[in-house]
Amino acid sequence: MSIELTADAKLAIWEAQYVSLLSDLAAAKSEMSKSAGRDSWETAYIRGAFAAYQRVYDDLLALYHDFCGFRRLLGEQQTTVSE
Repeated sequence: MSIELTADAKLAIWEAQYVSLLSDLAAAKSEMSKSAGRDSWETAYIRGAFAAYQRVYDDLLALYHDFCGFRRLLGEQQTTVSE
């Protein structure tokens, strides 16, 4: 049994993922600030920035693939409706 999501539901999920991503970035920035006192500032910055940007890249890539699949689904539905 599969569950079909409406366009509004998918967009709401993507919006929640985006907000979560922003929260992760804020947490990484906070952690980077905490570790700056223990390590050299440059080392902490590079370590924190790399981890944050890697998570952002991975999440955005996953969202892009979801969006491409969603657009393909919409295109198929529009083709079916117009035929």
